[in-house]
Amino acid sequence: MKKTRLIVVTVLAFSSLSNLSWPYQGDGTAENPFQISTVNDWLTLINTSADWNKSFVVTADLDFQGAVLTPIAPDTNPGSTGFQGTAFSGVLNGDNHTFQNFVIDQPSADYVGLFGQTSSAAAIRNLHIRSFVIKGRNYVGSLLGENQGSITLCSAEGFVQGQNYIGGLTGHNYYGLTNFCRTNSIFVKGTAYVGGLAGKNYSNAANPSNRYGAILFCHSTGQIEGLGIAGGLVGMNEGLIYNCWADTIIPASADGVKIGGLIGENYSIVRSCFAAGSVIAGVKSGGFIGTNFGLVANCYSTSSISGTSRIGGFIGHNTGPLSFCYSTGLVIGSQETGGLIGFCFYNNASSCFWDIQTSGQTISADGIGKTTAQMKTLSTFTSAGWDFTNETANGTDDIWRMCTDGVDYPRLNWERTRGDFACPDGVYLEDLTFINDRWLMSGCSSSNNFCGGADLNSSGLVDLADWAVFAQNWLREI
Repeated sequence: MKKTRLIVVTVLAFSSLSNLSWPYQGDGTAENPFQISTVNDWLTLINTSADWNKSFVVTADLDFQGAVLTPIAPDTNPGSTGFQGTAFSGVLNGDNHTFQNFVIDQPSADYVGLFGQTSSAAAIRNLHIRSFVIKGRNYVGSLLGENQGSITLCSAEGFVQGQNYIGGLTGHNYYGLTNFCRTNSIFVKGTAYVGGLAGKNYSNAANPSNRYGAILFCHSTGQIEGLGIAGGLVGMNEGLIYNCWADTIIPASADGVKIGGLIGENYSIVRSCFAAGSVIAGVKSGGFIGTNFGLVANCYSTSSISGTSRIGGFIGHNTGPLSFCYSTGLVIGSQETGGLIGFCFYNNASSCFWDIQTSGQTISADGIGKTTAQMKTLSTFTSAGWDFTNETANGTDDIWRMCTDGVDYPRLNWERTRGDFACPDGVYLEDLTFINDRWLMSGCSSSNNFCGGADLNSSGLVDLADWAVFAQNWLREI
Protein backbone atom coordinates (compact mmCIF):
# COMPACT_ATOMS: atom_id res chain seq x y z
CA MET A 1 0.00 0.00 0.00
CA LYS A 2 2.84 2.42 0.83
CA LYS A 3 4.55 1.66 -2.49
CA THR A 4 1.32 2.34 -4.41
CA ARG A 5 0.88 5.73 -2.74
CA LEU A 6 4.41 6.80 -3.71
CA ILE A 7 3.74 5.91 -7.35
CA VAL A 8 0.52 7.97 -7.31
CA VAL A 9 2.37 10.99 -5.90
CA THR A 10 4.98 10.80 -8.68
CA VAL A 11 2.36 10.65 -11.40
CA LEU A 12 0.26 13.45 -9.96
CA ALA A 13 3.30 15.68 -9.45
CA PHE A 14 3.52 16.03 -13.22
CA SER A 15 -0.22 16.31 -13.87
CA SER A 16 -2.70 19.03 -13.02
CA LEU A 17 -2.30 18.33 -9.29
CA SER A 18 -5.98 18.75 -8.46
CA ASN A 19 -8.81 16.85 -6.78
CA LEU A 20 -6.64 15.50 -3.98
CA SER A 21 -7.97 14.85 -0.49
CA TRP A 22 -5.28 13.26 1.64
CA PRO A 23 -5.87 14.41 5.22
CA TYR A 24 -2.95 15.98 7.07
CA GLN A 25 -2.26 15.32 10.73
CA GLY A 26 -3.26 17.78 13.44
CA ASP A 27 -6.41 19.78 14.01
CA GLY A 28 -5.40 23.19 12.64
CA THR A 29 -5.19 24.98 15.98
CA ALA A 30 -2.20 26.94 17.22
CA GLU A 31 -1.56 24.20 19.80
CA ASN A 32 -1.88 21.33 17.31
CA PRO A 33 -1.36 22.73 13.80
CA PHE A 34 -1.99 20.75 10.65
CA GLN A 35 1.27 19.10 9.53
CA ILE A 36 2.58 19.58 5.99
CA SER A 37 4.90 16.60 5.56
CA THR A 38 4.36 15.54 1.93
CA VAL A 39 3.70 17.09 -1.46
CA ASN A 40 0.15 15.78 -1.25
CA ASP A 41 -0.40 17.65 2.00
CA TRP A 42 0.47 20.89 0.24
CA LEU A 43 -1.80 20.04 -2.69
CA THR A 44 -4.61 19.36 -0.26
CA LEU A 45 -4.13 22.81 1.23
CA ILE A 46 -4.22 24.42 -2.23
CA ASN A 47 -7.60 22.81 -2.88
CA THR A 48 -9.17 23.29 0.57
CA SER A 49 -10.14 26.94 1.05
CA ALA A 50 -11.99 26.05 4.25
CA ASP A 51 -8.57 25.50 5.85
CA TRP A 52 -7.03 28.82 4.83
CA ASN A 53 -7.73 30.29 8.27
CA LYS A 54 -6.02 27.45 10.16
CA SER A 55 -2.52 26.94 11.59
CA PHE A 56 0.07 24.80 9.78
CA VAL A 57 3.59 23.55 10.40
CA VAL A 58 5.92 22.12 7.74
CA THR A 59 7.69 19.01 9.02
CA ALA A 60 9.87 18.06 6.01
CA ASP A 61 11.61 19.53 2.97
CA LEU A 62 9.43 19.19 -0.13
CA ASP A 63 10.71 18.60 -3.67
CA PHE A 64 7.91 19.18 -6.18
CA GLN A 65 10.00 17.68 -9.01
CA GLY A 66 9.07 20.36 -11.54
CA ALA A 67 5.35 20.25 -10.83
CA VAL A 68 3.08 23.06 -12.03
CA LEU A 69 1.30 24.49 -8.97
CA THR A 70 -1.48 27.00 -8.47
CA PRO A 71 -1.50 29.61 -5.67
CA ILE A 72 -3.19 29.21 -2.34
CA ALA A 73 -5.75 32.03 -2.07
CA PRO A 74 -5.79 33.01 -5.75
CA ASP A 75 -7.65 35.86 -7.40
CA THR A 76 -10.89 34.29 -8.62
CA ASN A 77 -11.93 37.07 -10.98
CA PRO A 78 -8.86 38.34 -12.86
CA GLY A 79 -10.89 40.72 -14.99
CA SER A 80 -12.10 42.77 -12.02
CA THR A 81 -10.33 45.55 -10.12
CA GLY A 82 -8.55 44.44 -6.97
CA PHE A 83 -8.35 41.03 -5.36
CA GLN A 84 -11.44 38.84 -5.61
CA GLY A 85 -11.36 35.63 -3.62
CA THR A 86 -10.60 34.24 -0.18
CA ALA A 87 -7.36 35.49 1.34
CA PHE A 88 -5.19 33.19 3.45
CA SER A 89 -5.70 34.28 7.06
CA GLY A 90 -3.97 31.44 8.86
CA VAL A 91 -0.46 30.76 10.14
CA LEU A 92 2.22 28.78 8.32
CA ASN A 93 5.41 27.87 10.19
CA GLY A 94 7.93 26.45 7.74
CA ASP A 95 10.13 25.34 10.65
CA ASN A 96 13.17 26.20 8.46
CA HIS A 97 12.22 23.68 5.77
CA THR A 98 12.62 24.21 2.02
CA PHE A 99 10.22 23.93 -0.91
CA GLN A 100 11.95 23.49 -4.26
CA ASN A 101 11.56 22.64 -7.97
CA PHE A 102 8.12 24.01 -8.77
CA VAL A 103 6.51 26.19 -11.41
CA ILE A 104 3.57 28.60 -11.23
CA ASP A 105 2.76 29.69 -14.79
CA GLN A 106 -0.15 32.17 -14.90
CA PRO A 107 0.95 35.06 -17.14
CA SER A 108 -2.61 36.41 -17.45
CA ALA A 109 -3.43 36.30 -13.74
CA ASP A 110 -2.95 38.81 -10.92
CA TYR A 111 -1.96 38.03 -7.30
CA VAL A 112 0.38 35.17 -8.13
CA GLY A 113 2.82 33.35 -5.83
CA LEU A 114 2.74 30.38 -3.49
CA PHE A 115 0.03 32.49 -1.86
CA GLY A 116 -2.08 34.90 -3.89
CA GLN A 117 -3.04 37.17 -1.00
CA THR A 118 -2.84 37.07 2.80
CA SER A 119 -5.05 39.00 5.20
CA SER A 120 -3.85 41.13 8.12
CA ALA A 121 -4.32 38.11 10.43
CA ALA A 122 -1.97 35.86 8.45
CA ALA A 123 1.60 34.97 9.42
CA ILE A 124 4.17 33.07 7.37
CA ARG A 125 7.56 32.34 8.90
CA ASN A 126 10.66 30.18 8.62
CA LEU A 127 9.97 28.98 5.08
CA HIS A 128 12.59 28.83 2.31
CA ILE A 129 11.84 28.36 -1.38
CA ARG A 130 14.27 27.83 -4.24
CA SER A 131 14.67 26.54 -7.80
CA PHE A 132 11.29 27.89 -8.90
CA VAL A 133 9.83 29.74 -11.88
CA ILE A 134 6.86 32.00 -11.20
CA LYS A 135 5.06 33.98 -13.89
CA GLY A 136 2.03 36.21 -13.52
CA ARG A 137 0.71 39.56 -14.67
CA ASN A 138 0.38 42.06 -11.79
CA TYR A 139 1.08 41.62 -8.06
CA VAL A 140 3.50 38.74 -8.45
CA GLY A 141 6.03 37.39 -5.94
CA SER A 142 7.63 34.06 -5.18
CA LEU A 143 6.03 33.69 -1.77
CA LEU A 144 3.15 36.15 -2.04
CA GLY A 145 1.34 38.18 -4.64
CA GLU A 146 0.19 40.61 -1.94
CA ASN A 147 1.06 40.55 1.76
CA GLN A 148 -1.23 42.15 4.31
CA GLY A 149 -0.02 40.07 7.22
CA SER A 150 3.49 39.25 8.42
CA ILE A 151 6.41 37.43 6.82
CA THR A 152 9.34 36.52 9.07
CA LEU A 153 12.63 34.70 8.47
CA CYS A 154 11.74 33.55 4.96
CA SER A 155 13.98 33.33 1.89
CA ALA A 156 13.68 32.82 -1.85
CA GLU A 157 16.03 31.94 -4.70
CA GLY A 158 14.61 31.59 -8.20
CA PHE A 159 12.90 33.43 -11.10
CA VAL A 160 9.91 35.78 -10.93
CA GLN A 161 8.35 37.53 -13.93
CA GLY A 162 5.34 39.76 -14.56
CA GLN A 163 4.30 43.25 -15.52
CA ASN A 164 3.57 45.58 -12.59
CA TYR A 165 4.18 45.15 -8.84
CA ILE A 166 6.70 42.34 -9.18
CA GLY A 167 8.94 41.33 -6.27
CA GLY A 168 11.42 38.59 -5.47
CA LEU A 169 9.47 37.69 -2.32
CA THR A 170 6.19 39.64 -2.55
CA GLY A 171 4.68 41.76 -5.26
CA HIS A 172 2.96 44.18 -2.87
CA ASN A 173 3.67 44.56 0.84
CA TYR A 174 0.35 46.28 1.59
CA TYR A 175 0.22 47.27 5.26
CA GLY A 176 2.21 44.09 5.81
CA LEU A 177 5.26 43.41 7.94
CA THR A 178 8.25 41.77 6.27
CA ASN A 179 11.19 41.22 8.59
CA PHE A 180 14.40 39.19 8.63
CA CYS A 181 13.75 37.95 5.09
CA ARG A 182 16.06 37.64 2.11
CA THR A 183 16.16 36.88 -1.58
CA ASN A 184 19.39 35.27 -2.75
CA SER A 185 20.57 35.27 -6.38
CA ILE A 186 17.02 36.22 -7.32
CA PHE A 187 16.09 37.10 -10.91
CA VAL A 188 13.13 39.46 -11.08
CA LYS A 189 11.78 40.80 -14.36
CA GLY A 190 8.89 43.21 -14.88
CA THR A 191 7.78 46.50 -16.37
CA ALA A 192 7.15 48.85 -13.43
CA TYR A 193 7.23 48.66 -9.61
CA VAL A 194 9.89 45.94 -9.64
CA GLY A 195 12.09 45.03 -6.65
CA GLY A 196 14.45 42.32 -5.50
CA LEU A 197 12.34 41.79 -2.37
CA ALA A 198 9.06 43.67 -3.00
CA GLY A 199 7.58 45.50 -5.95
CA LYS A 200 5.94 48.05 -3.65
CA ASN A 201 5.89 48.65 0.10
CA TYR A 202 2.91 50.61 1.39
CA SER A 203 1.60 51.93 4.70
CA ASN A 204 0.10 55.06 6.21
CA ALA A 205 3.10 57.40 6.13
CA ALA A 206 1.20 59.83 8.37
CA ASN A 207 1.55 57.31 11.19
CA PRO A 208 5.22 56.19 11.25
CA SER A 209 4.69 54.28 14.51
CA ASN A 210 2.49 51.81 12.62
CA ARG A 211 4.61 48.67 12.28
CA TYR A 212 2.73 47.59 9.20
CA GLY A 213 3.85 48.52 5.73
CA ALA A 214 7.34 47.91 7.10
CA ILE A 215 10.37 46.06 5.76
CA LEU A 216 12.96 45.46 8.48
CA PHE A 217 16.31 43.63 8.49
CA CYS A 218 15.90 42.28 4.96
CA HIS A 219 18.22 42.02 1.99
CA SER A 220 18.34 41.05 -1.67
CA THR A 221 21.03 39.84 -4.06
CA GLY A 222 20.65 39.03 -7.74
CA GLN A 223 19.48 40.73 -10.94
CA ILE A 224 16.52 43.08 -11.29
CA GLU A 225 15.07 44.15 -14.64
CA GLY A 226 12.43 46.87 -14.90
CA LEU A 227 11.75 49.80 -17.20
CA GLY A 228 10.48 52.13 -14.50
CA ILE A 229 10.38 52.44 -10.71
CA ALA A 230 12.71 49.53 -10.03
CA GLY A 231 15.08 48.93 -7.12
CA GLY A 232 17.47 46.35 -5.79
CA LEU A 233 15.23 45.85 -2.74
CA VAL A 234 11.93 47.66 -3.45
CA GLY A 235 10.48 49.30 -6.54
CA MET A 236 8.37 51.95 -4.79
CA ASN A 237 8.34 52.68 -1.06
CA GLU A 238 5.43 54.38 0.67
CA GLY A 239 6.08 52.68 4.00
CA LEU A 240 9.00 52.12 6.36
CA ILE A 241 12.33 50.50 5.48
CA TYR A 242 14.92 50.00 8.24
CA ASN A 243 18.24 48.14 8.46
CA CYS A 244 18.08 46.63 4.97
CA TRP A 245 20.50 46.24 2.08
CA ALA A 246 20.74 45.18 -1.54
CA ASP A 247 23.65 44.03 -3.67
CA THR A 248 22.16 43.65 -7.12
CA ILE A 249 22.76 44.20 -10.80
CA ILE A 250 20.10 46.35 -12.45
CA PRO A 251 20.71 46.38 -16.22
CA ALA A 252 17.85 48.72 -17.09
CA SER A 253 17.42 49.91 -20.65
CA ALA A 254 18.64 53.34 -21.72
CA ASP A 255 15.16 54.77 -21.19
CA GLY A 256 14.75 53.30 -17.70
CA VAL A 257 13.19 55.85 -15.30
CA LYS A 258 13.45 56.03 -11.50
CA ILE A 259 15.90 53.17 -10.97
CA GLY A 260 17.82 52.82 -7.68
CA GLY A 261 20.31 50.43 -6.12
CA LEU A 262 17.95 50.02 -3.15
CA ILE A 263 14.68 51.77 -4.09
CA GLY A 264 13.34 53.08 -7.37
CA GLU A 265 11.06 55.76 -5.92
CA ASN A 266 10.63 56.72 -2.26
CA TYR A 267 7.80 58.69 -0.64
CA SER A 268 8.30 57.70 2.97
CA ILE A 269 10.99 56.76 5.52
CA VAL A 270 14.26 54.93 4.93
CA ARG A 271 16.83 54.56 7.72
CA SER A 272 20.09 52.68 8.29
CA CYS A 273 20.26 50.95 4.92
CA PHE A 274 22.86 50.53 2.19
CA ALA A 275 23.14 49.56 -1.46
CA ALA A 276 25.93 47.94 -3.45
CA GLY A 277 26.18 46.57 -6.98
CA SER A 278 25.52 48.42 -10.23
CA VAL A 279 22.72 50.34 -11.91
CA ILE A 280 22.29 51.20 -15.58
CA ALA A 281 19.38 53.54 -16.24
CA GLY A 282 18.08 56.47 -18.22
CA VAL A 283 16.84 59.38 -16.09
CA LYS A 284 16.06 60.21 -12.46
CA SER A 285 18.14 57.30 -11.17
CA GLY A 286 20.72 56.84 -8.42
CA GLY A 287 23.03 54.38 -6.74
CA PHE A 288 20.70 54.26 -3.71
CA ILE A 289 17.35 55.80 -4.70
CA GLY A 290 16.21 56.87 -8.13
CA THR A 291 13.71 59.57 -7.14
CA ASN A 292 13.15 60.63 -3.55
CA PHE A 293 10.29 62.59 -1.95
CA GLY A 294 10.63 61.04 1.51
CA LEU A 295 12.95 61.10 4.52
CA VAL A 296 16.30 59.30 4.26
CA ALA A 297 18.77 59.13 7.15
CA ASN A 298 21.94 57.20 8.06
CA CYS A 299 22.33 55.37 4.76
CA TYR A 300 25.07 54.85 2.19
CA SER A 301 25.72 53.54 -1.29
CA THR A 302 28.73 51.99 -2.98
CA SER A 303 26.77 51.23 -6.16
CA SER A 304 28.02 52.38 -9.53
CA ILE A 305 25.43 54.25 -11.58
CA SER A 306 25.30 55.07 -15.28
CA GLY A 307 22.57 57.03 -17.08
CA THR A 308 21.72 60.11 -19.09
CA SER A 309 20.20 62.89 -16.96
CA ARG A 310 19.41 63.47 -13.29
CA ILE A 311 21.89 60.79 -12.25
CA GLY A 312 23.39 60.73 -8.75
CA GLY A 313 25.74 58.49 -6.81
CA PHE A 314 23.14 58.42 -4.05
CA ILE A 315 19.92 59.94 -5.45
CA GLY A 316 19.14 60.96 -9.00
CA HIS A 317 16.24 63.35 -8.37
CA ASN A 318 15.73 64.56 -4.79
CA THR A 319 13.02 66.59 -3.07
CA GLY A 320 12.94 65.08 0.43
CA PRO A 321 15.17 65.65 3.49
CA LEU A 322 18.43 63.74 3.59
CA SER A 323 20.82 63.45 6.55
CA PHE A 324 23.99 61.56 7.53
CA CYS A 325 24.37 59.75 4.21
CA TYR A 326 27.24 59.17 1.79
CA SER A 327 28.10 57.55 -1.56
CA THR A 328 31.33 56.28 -3.10
CA GLY A 329 30.35 54.58 -6.38
CA LEU A 330 31.35 55.58 -9.90
CA VAL A 331 28.83 58.01 -11.44
CA ILE A 332 28.39 58.47 -15.20
CA GLY A 333 25.82 60.76 -16.81
CA SER A 334 25.51 63.39 -19.50
CA GLN A 335 23.25 66.01 -17.89
CA GLU A 336 22.38 67.03 -14.31
CA THR A 337 24.79 64.47 -12.91
CA GLY A 338 26.28 64.64 -9.41
CA GLY A 339 28.53 62.69 -7.09
CA LEU A 340 25.80 62.55 -4.44
CA ILE A 341 22.67 64.01 -6.07
CA GLY A 342 21.97 64.66 -9.72
CA PHE A 343 19.14 67.18 -9.34
CA CYS A 344 17.22 68.68 -6.42
CA PHE A 345 14.52 71.30 -5.90
CA TYR A 346 15.74 72.15 -2.40
CA ASN A 347 19.18 72.02 -0.80
CA ASN A 348 18.11 69.87 2.12
CA ALA A 349 20.97 67.36 2.37
CA SER A 350 22.38 67.75 5.88
CA SER A 351 25.81 66.36 6.81
CA CYS A 352 26.01 64.26 3.63
CA PHE A 353 29.16 63.46 1.65
CA TRP A 354 30.45 61.82 -1.50
CA ASP A 355 33.88 60.63 -2.57
CA ILE A 356 35.03 62.91 -5.41
CA GLN A 357 37.77 60.48 -6.44
CA THR A 358 35.96 57.15 -6.63
CA SER A 359 32.80 58.76 -8.08
CA GLY A 360 34.69 60.62 -10.78
CA GLN A 361 32.49 63.64 -9.97
CA THR A 362 33.62 66.91 -8.43
CA ILE A 363 30.13 68.45 -8.47
CA SER A 364 26.75 67.56 -7.03
CA ALA A 365 23.37 69.25 -6.76
CA ASP A 366 23.75 68.98 -2.97
CA GLY A 367 26.10 67.51 -0.39
CA ILE A 368 29.81 67.93 0.34
CA GLY A 369 32.57 66.36 -1.72
CA LYS A 370 35.59 64.80 0.04
CA THR A 371 38.72 62.94 -1.00
CA THR A 372 39.01 59.22 -0.38
CA ALA A 373 41.41 59.86 2.49
CA GLN A 374 38.96 62.29 4.10
CA MET A 375 36.09 59.82 3.62
CA LYS A 376 38.11 57.24 5.57
CA THR A 377 38.79 59.59 8.49
CA LEU A 378 36.50 59.43 11.52
CA SER A 379 36.67 63.15 12.33
CA THR A 380 35.19 64.03 8.91
CA PHE A 381 31.93 62.55 10.13
CA THR A 382 31.93 63.14 13.88
CA SER A 383 32.59 66.85 13.31
CA ALA A 384 29.42 66.85 11.18
CA GLY A 385 27.31 65.29 13.95
CA TRP A 386 27.34 61.62 12.94
CA ASP A 387 26.59 59.23 15.83
CA PHE A 388 29.42 56.68 16.10
CA THR A 389 30.39 53.98 18.55
CA ASN A 390 32.91 55.04 21.21
CA GLU A 391 31.64 58.63 21.33
CA THR A 392 28.67 60.26 23.04
CA ALA A 393 28.89 63.87 21.85
CA ASN A 394 26.63 63.07 18.87
CA GLY A 395 24.30 60.65 20.67
CA THR A 396 24.27 57.21 22.24
CA ASP A 397 22.43 55.19 19.59
CA ASP A 398 25.79 54.14 18.05
CA ILE A 399 24.49 54.08 14.49
CA TRP A 400 27.87 54.20 12.73
CA ARG A 401 31.20 52.49 13.23
CA MET A 402 34.79 53.21 12.20
CA CYS A 403 37.51 51.79 14.43
CA THR A 404 40.61 52.93 12.55
CA ASP A 405 41.31 55.82 10.19
CA GLY A 406 42.52 55.10 6.67
CA VAL A 407 41.15 51.55 6.38
CA ASP A 408 37.52 51.75 5.30
CA TYR A 409 34.53 54.04 4.94
CA PRO A 410 32.01 54.27 7.79
CA ARG A 411 29.80 51.23 8.12
CA LEU A 412 26.47 50.86 9.84
CA ASN A 413 26.99 49.40 13.28
CA TRP A 414 24.42 46.65 12.71
CA GLU A 415 26.68 45.23 9.95
CA ARG A 416 29.35 44.17 12.43
CA THR A 417 29.67 40.72 13.97
CA ARG A 418 26.76 40.27 16.34
CA GLY A 419 27.98 41.13 19.79
CA ASP A 420 30.83 43.35 18.54
CA PHE A 421 29.43 46.61 19.90
CA ALA A 422 32.58 48.65 20.53
CA CYS A 423 36.03 49.21 19.09
CA PRO A 424 38.45 47.57 18.60
CA ASP A 425 37.07 44.93 16.22
CA GLY A 426 36.15 41.57 17.71
CA VAL A 427 33.88 40.41 20.55
CA TYR A 428 35.81 41.00 23.77
CA LEU A 429 35.77 42.78 27.14
CA GLU A 430 34.75 46.17 25.73
CA ASP A 431 31.63 44.54 24.31
CA LEU A 432 30.89 42.75 27.56
CA THR A 433 30.90 46.11 29.32
CA PHE A 434 28.63 47.53 26.61
CA ILE A 435 25.90 44.92 26.96
CA ASN A 436 26.14 44.93 30.77
CA ASP A 437 25.57 48.69 30.81
CA ARG A 438 22.35 48.15 28.83
CA TRP A 439 21.16 45.03 30.65
CA LEU A 440 17.33 44.85 30.91
CA MET A 441 16.98 48.11 28.97
CA SER A 442 13.49 48.24 27.43
CA GLY A 443 11.86 50.29 24.71
CA CYS A 444 14.42 49.11 22.14
CA SER A 445 13.28 49.85 18.59
CA SER A 446 14.52 50.87 15.18
CA SER A 447 14.29 54.52 16.24
CA ASN A 448 17.12 54.03 18.77
CA ASN A 449 18.96 51.36 16.77
CA PHE A 450 17.58 48.73 19.16
CA CYS A 451 19.28 50.20 22.20
CA GLY A 452 22.51 50.84 20.35
CA GLY A 453 22.54 47.28 19.04
CA ALA A 454 22.44 45.55 22.43
CA ASP A 455 18.96 44.19 21.67
CA LEU A 456 20.43 41.59 19.33
CA ASN A 457 17.15 39.81 18.56
CA SER A 458 15.14 43.04 18.21
CA SER A 459 12.63 41.94 20.87
CA GLY A 460 12.40 45.36 22.51
CA LEU A 461 14.32 44.25 25.60
CA VAL A 462 17.98 43.48 26.35
CA ASP A 463 17.67 40.13 28.10
CA LEU A 464 18.91 36.54 28.28
CA ALA A 465 18.12 35.86 24.61
CA ASP A 466 20.55 38.62 23.63
CA TRP A 467 23.12 37.32 26.09
CA ALA A 468 22.91 33.89 24.42
CA VAL A 469 23.71 35.43 21.02
CA PHE A 470 26.57 37.42 22.55
CA ALA A 471 28.01 34.28 24.19
CA GLN A 472 27.97 32.39 20.88
CA ASN A 473 30.21 35.04 19.31
CA TRP A 474 32.60 35.50 22.25
CA LEU A 475 36.22 36.00 21.10
CA ARG A 476 35.20 35.99 17.43
CA GLU A 477 37.55 37.96 15.15
CA ILE A 478 39.99 38.59 18.01
